[in-house]
Amino acid sequence: VWNAANVNLQRAERALLDAAGIAIEATAPHQTLAVSEAVKRTKPDTMPVAIAIFDRGKVPVRVLAAKIDYQPDSLFSQPLAPDSTLRLSRLARTKNVTTQWWRSGTARNGDFFTAPLDARDAAEREAVQGIVATVRVEVDGVPVDAKATVVNRVVDPVKGEQLVAVAGVPGITIGLDRGLEYIRAGVPVVRKVSVNIASAYQSAESVTVSLTLPKGLTADSLNRVRVLTPSSASATVVFTVRGILPEGKWPLFAVAQHDASVAMSGFRVINYDHINVQRVYSNSSMWLAAVPVTLPKGVKVAYIPGVGDAGMEALQQLDVPVERIEPSAVATTDFSRFTTVVVGPRAYASNDALVENNAKLLDFTKKGGTMVVQYGQTEMMRPGIMPYPIQLARTAERVTIEEAPVTILAPNSPLLNSPNKIGAKDWEGWVQERATYMPSTFDKNYSPVIEMNDPGEPPNKSGLLVASYGKGRYVYVTLALFRQLPNGVPGAARILLNLISATPAASPRM
Repeated sequence: VWNAANVNLQRAERALLDAAGIAIEATAPHQTLAVSEAVKRTKPDTMPVAIAIFDRGKVPVRVLAAKIDYQPDSLFSQPLAPDSTLRLSRLARTKNVTTQWWRSGTARNGDFFTAPLDARDAAEREAVQGIVATVRVEVDGVPVDAKATVVNRVVDPVKGEQLVAVAGVPGITIGLDRGLEYIRAGVPVVRKVSVNIASAYQSAESVTVSLTLPKGLTADSLNRVRVLTPSSASATVVFTVRGILPEGKWPLFAVAQHDASVAMSGFRVINYDHINVQRVYSNSSMWLAAVPVTLPKGVKVAYIPGVGDAGMEALQQLDVPVERIEPSAVATTDFSRFTTVVVGPRAYASNDALVENNAKLLDFTKKGGTMVVQYGQTEMMRPGIMPYPIQLARTAERVTIEEAPVTILAPNSPLLNSPNKIGAKDWEGWVQERATYMPSTFDKNYSPVIEMNDPGEPPNKSGLLVASYGKGRYVYVTLALFRQLPNGVPGAARILLNLISATPAASPRM
């Protein structure tokens, strides 16, 4: 029971072990172990674990039992003299998937964490923290349980010895390359869907992969079969999907069947020096955001990526000709091949090469091109970054309410009319915020297009600014497109298409 008395008892036991100089370690040859499925598999996977019990104190102790996780105690009685080590071997099995306790089902209610320190959650924490070796030691007649997480020991040539906790993982996992993709509503589409499968089993497994598609789409195959072995434990299966979808947001699922079981989730590994290795699970599904859009004719985009930027992928998925230009390649790129240059969010803050060669982009604009720059921070006030100056307040203004009303200041602006007519519906369904790092003042050469504000705040006109620069057009957008595009917000995609279409030579096409 998770209560104050139990916590104090655990602390007392740890103190007794420390005072007696008792320590244990448990090591295994691999970093993952397939979760046992006793009902469906006649021979669950196991892993050998080497357990070492150290007596670093001055008095003898007695080792009474040793086990891994939920398995029965292996009872015996063996003395352990001071300054000596007892080594044991046990087989590990696990029935729990190792994950963070705060990501487990009962710890959450939607997007909120609701995990009080009660008995249920204490048991849940115990279950999800990893595979644990438990050794019962008798110290001066008092039996005490010493525990250690089972780890895999690896040697990194730079970092030295690394101890990685062994994780219980599903035997078969499945995942998709992305969580969302845009398509044009009502227009025939052909897409490749890559499905990644992996096996943690110690035996060869035949896996059948299939897609569950929304009505209107078909795949080139009902299913694909792959055999995964310990030496070739992963594979990628590619389906070609065709069809037409009406406007809306439609789910697509990938399913893996094996040994009478169904897998519909996978994980990605998060591994940084300052935290333990973690596996974050997600469903093997994605959304298809079918957006009613008109594409501009004759537009070709050079896209310079920013931070957390999904803009280029959205344009590609909507069939816009776009080419990725790395900041380091700006100096040597012939931009006369393009009608539009798009700079991603915070690109100037993260790329010195872009700052150093920004004059080339402004020259491209001056000669008749369109330049679309997504939001930056104080670096945008530096001379030479923008064609005309702006000012940000010490605490930059933003609109954090997703549903904040949007007032149209320039109803005839091409940015709101061509090739897509932007209306009230395009401002619906936004997530997290409307705009960020909005200038508080801007040069008179900029024309504001919209106005918005949070409740109780003064109106801000710098969500979307446009200026003539030589023969071309410069657009500065602080709208939080970087948040909307990964979430499939239709209005954000339609607005982005209008921004890149602000070249006089561009005309609409369906």
